[in-house]
Amino acid sequence: MTQIPSDQLIPLPPAASAKRKKAVRKLVPVPSDAPEQLAFYQSLFGTPSGTGYTFDLWDAIPKFVLSKTRYHKQATVFETSFVWDDKTIPVEIMPALIRRSAASTVLEAVLPGPREELVWRILIEMAAEQSMPQLYEAKVDKLRYGRVDFTLNGLRDRLASRGKGYRLDELREALVVLKRAECHVKHLNIPDSYDNYLTSLYFAGESIADGEALTHCVAFLNPIVTNSILNLECCPIDSEKVCNLNHSLARWLITKISNRYRQAEQDDAQKGKGYPLLLTTIIQEACLVATERTKLRDQAVRVREALNELAESGYLCGFPRAYDEEPRYARAHRVGRTSLIDVKWTIYLSSRFAETIVAGNAEMAARRERRRQIPAVSPTRRLGCAG
Repeated sequence: MTQIPSDQLIPLPPAASAKRKKAVRKLVPVPSDAPEQLAFYQSLFGTPSGTGYTFDLWDAIPKFVLSKTRYHKQATVFETSFVWDDKTIPVEIMPALIRRSAASTVLEAVLPGPREELVWRILIEMAAEQSMPQLYEAKVDKLRYGRVDFTLNGLRDRLASRGKGYRLDELREALVVLKRAECHVKHLNIPDSYDNYLTSLYFAGESIADGEALTHCVAFLNPIVTNSILNLECCPIDSEKVCNLNHSLARWLITKISNRYRQAEQDDAQKGKGYPLLLTTIIQEACLVATERTKLRDQAVRVREALNELAESGYLCGFPRAYDEEPRYARAHRVGRTSLIDVKWTIYLSSRFAETIVAGNAEMAARRERRRQIPAVSPTRRLGCAG
């Protein structure tokens, strides 16, 4: 954990370097008859209610920190990494500086965590369900951004239906964190302009419906996600069922498996084929926060609890087993007791969950086929790929 110098905390993070300056992006709507707008619409058309998407690159990047502490007196950078195209890529997650209330004069640092992760999932659902999803383009960098219109009340009600109760002020704060926090991926093909979770956020006024004040919001998805939608580098996932999971680590695990294990087949578990994951990889990519007293065994317990919840929820195979666990030990010195250095899990998917992956692959293949019938779309950058 690296501390941001105190002279760089005002007014907002994260000026990690004095040389680093970001251009102000003015977003303008793409014309409704433009091929790009048509492609954006067709990419999301027909998405069933409660369905979200996993995005090839975005969902590989560590971005939500699993910590029991939400507010911090001092802003710190959370450093981690992930593997992409067989390369280890460093990541820095910069906290948002917020005031807990309008009357407060104290800025506190908040890293995007489980609350922001749940809000993000609902935003992707809402983006997919819009009758006419809108695409915007920045005048400065010509990158494209998907617009999402919603109300805080709608966000609250959808989360409440999945057993996640948040007040309106808590959801507003989560949206502000998604706008102000940044995730720096140190890769040549991912410029600084992709840092924000949400590129822009507006609270656009209130109206009264059924005696309740509705706060209208407009958010713009970052270019990595928008680009993945345009290029159909995404796959559907039952977001409603995922949000019902209690452990945030369980939600991360099933999202990663759904995103990366697209070759799954219904009879894989019976054949002894599973998805391998190391504890050290999970700690890095799921952003598991550890204290000085946290031992590797404690982190293994967290993963085991998450896997057990996935098994109980029908994601993992019930027979003969949901997963295999292989602890790895080594001696710190040539003599003495051995200590745990890692754990390898082989995770076996249920035939029902594997069937949803197979069906999702077929759906995206059909969408790509329909895309070929659209007039030529100007190329969009494929982010994070070699070359």
